[in-house]
Amino acid sequence: MRTNRRLSALVLGLLLTACAGTATVPSPEIKQALAPTGKLRVGVYPGSPTSMLRDPTSGEVKGVSVDLGKELAKRLGVPYEQVEYRRIAEVIEGLKSGAADFTISNASPARAKDVDFTQPLVSIELGYLVPS
Repeated sequence: MRTNRRLSALVLGLLLTACAGTATVPSPEIKQALAPTGKLRVGVYPGSPTSMLRDPTSGEVKGVSVDLGKELAKRLGVPYEQVEYRRIAEVIEGLKSGAADFTISNASPARAKDVDFTQPLVSIELGYLVPS
């Protein structure tokens, strides 16, 4: 039993190592489509963990759009540029006008008229907990 666990752990470790080492370089066409100006302009707006939160003490910026945008820019081999808006509606307008290239947002029928969405990457159930 112990030998099986060790063998399983070894195989899993080798598989994870192999997966981690298989980075693909995007084609010039993909780079051009995702970052047409030579940098990835990520549209963000304050106050949403899916977009951008600024730490009031350190000024550090976090958020799903920020973090994924930085990683995508890194994988594309282009600079990251943060484009800040006041609301998500302005981010969508920035995407439509070509002032931003990428953001993270929840898909809605109204937004789907103007932008393309991938399949959902994360499903978050929102709700309230109330003592009885």
